[in-house]
Amino acid sequence: MKTVYRHSIDGKLSPFWGEQLRSGINNRGPLRVQEETNSARVVGVDNVEFLDHQDGVIEGGLPLRRDIALAIRRHRPDVVITMSYEDGPRGPASADHRSVGLAVVDAARDAGNRWVFLNN
Repeated sequence: MKTVYRHSIDGKLSPFWGEQLRSGINNRGPLRVQEETNSARVVGVDNVEFLDHQDGVIEGGLPLRRDIALAIRRHRPDVVITMSYEDGPRGPASADHRSVGLAVVDAARDAGNRWVFLNN
């Protein structure tokens, strides 16, 4: 079984994180990418990919859906797993998780519809 892990962010924090950005945390993008890649390898993931969306300010919409749908078309998975976009017993899901979770559901449908994202 081939396993692909597609991460929605590029490892960098949003520029809207203010003081954290000024204190150098944003320089940790490459470290975060390497940590994700190493962790995925430990559990048997064959391929790790990162989208160019910024942590903390991911917006659901056509650009995110397109990026995910194109990955689904390219990899042709039998199963797609995503995080929940619904609120849970501990309260509301984060805005990023709601946006990505719902975008994955929509992108899975979009990937099977060749009339959507024709030029990609």
